[in-house]
Amino acid sequence: MKRARFVLPGLVLLGLVLLALAFLPMAPAAAQDGCLEDGALHRPEVDPPLPEAAGAVLVRAGGRFECLEIHLRGVPAELPLFVTLHGGDRVIEMGAVPPRAEGRELIRCNGEGDTLPGEVRSVSQLFEYEIVVSNEADQVVLSGRVPVVECRDEPGDDDEPEEEALPETVTGFLQPPPGSASGAAGKISLLRHDGREVFRLDLAGLPEREISSFHLEDGTGGLTQISAFYVPDFGAAAFLRDTAVADDLPLDAAALAELEGRGIEIRDEMGDTVLVGDVPAFGPLPTGPLADGSARNALVRPEAALLPDASGTITVTREDGEERLEIQVDRVRPFHDLALVIERVGEVGEREGEGDGPLFVSLSPLQADGSGSVTFVRDTADGETLPLGGSLGALANVRIQIFDPAAELVVLHGVIPPVVVGGEKPLKVSGKHVDEITGAIVSITGRMNSKTGRDKLSLDMRRLPKDDAGGKKKRRNKDRARLFFEDGAGQMVEVRDVPVRAGGRARMRFRTKRGDALPGGASSLRELSGRVFEIRVGNTLAVRGFIPFF
Repeated sequence: MKRARFVLPGLVLLGLVLLALAFLPMAPAAAQDGCLEDGALHRPEVDPPLPEAAGAVLVRAGGRFECLEIHLRGVPAELPLFVTLHGGDRVIEMGAVPPRAEGRELIRCNGEGDTLPGEVRSVSQLFEYEIVVSNEADQVVLSGRVPVVECRDEPGDDDEPEEEALPETVTGFLQPPPGSASGAAGKISLLRHDGREVFRLDLAGLPEREISSFHLEDGTGGLTQISAFYVPDFGAAAFLRDTAVADDLPLDAAALAELEGRGIEIRDEMGDTVLVGDVPAFGPLPTGPLADGSARNALVRPEAALLPDASGTITVTREDGEERLEIQVDRVRPFHDLALVIERVGEVGEREGEGDGPLFVSLSPLQADGSGSVTFVRDTADGETLPLGGSLGALANVRIQIFDPAAELVVLHGVIPPVVVGGEKPLKVSGKHVDEITGAIVSITGRMNSKTGRDKLSLDMRRLPKDDAGGKKKRRNKDRARLFFEDGAGQMVEVRDVPVRAGGRARMRFRTKRGDALPGGASSLRELSGRVFEIRVGNTLAVRGFIPFF
């Protein structure tokens, strides 16, 4: 009997899984195609509201229909229960669990009059979301995560390997019309991948606290207003349409290809045009083997650095059809225990979160050697699989973090670069902003080098006003030029200050060469594109502007 007492918990768990599978309903016939993955739901460790509750989650993906299924056991038949999904700041209500004498369940599919939770187009957009089953008192009864489904067919002798559909992206820029005094700028970004299409405008330098509007050529020779929007303080705004969250593309276009080449205008409140441009066109899809190439990005420290000397690089290489990802971390503590976490590919919504947050998944534990260095490598030439089963094309522009689990802090973060074919020259952008009241001037220069991974951002200031706070004039060499960046929530956050020299001059430099933190917590200069900044001397606003678009 003692032996049976030890075996019993395992048998009970096995029985619950089998029982859950036994009660799975017959989904639409096409939903039986594709792949399945299941996972367990767990009771809270302390004071569970329903001590006998158990559950499982089942995901069907890859077929004509996709489903997310929640199966519960050991819960009262009539007790009101509700299921919500949590991913970052997004909360999706999946619905109430219907009453049932035995085997209660809640099933959502994307076919036959039903939709997936949140009306997402694919269940893959819900992978790693937290599942919460709660009662009317908002007590957590069970919780777990939506499992990741990996559909991998075993190829037969006659099977041809399917080519992976890589994300396609293209960008274009909006500029003031000829002769305009507008200081605005804009960038248009298009993306399409696996049925998802995204149209995005990022705008900066617009008239503040006014209504601006977005107009698009409608195919009849005229322009149709697509959207009117309020421009808050700092003059920045964005327009986004993403079919993955059931958005309609502008002009109700069936595909981004229908919009290519059409004219764009951004108008101010008086109807004057402040920006013009055209919808860019996607290039032809590559045929045959992908070309060889390589690229490198630097890993940078957060502004509040746990390890002030830590640095590293991310290097991607494609050669003769094989792909390699190498992440090098240096200048951490000897034998330091770390973790590599990666942004979940295909996530929709705000791309923010800490290293252990729901938008990132743990990829691998890391331990530094005696010199404080550690290397992570995945090389398909050695039979290894790239992170998340993807390719370098699918991983391009995905963020990673080097995380300290003990301190629960990010040590380094960065962006996996896209593979660069041939000798691409370093990218350079520049801009200048002049304040009409103070006369202060700031010139911005940004440089990105995909070969070395070294990015530079320079802000050169002239004619800065003196700090006369409190009515007391101070010596010029006591003044400080303070740099503030908008944090995305309408607040300006100070990131650095430097002394003001003779002639009201000051200079700030940001370099990723040794892991220096970029302003605003950015992982690369591209993330700073269009971000609003202010230069203050003391508490006096000297000049406001934005980082040029890359």
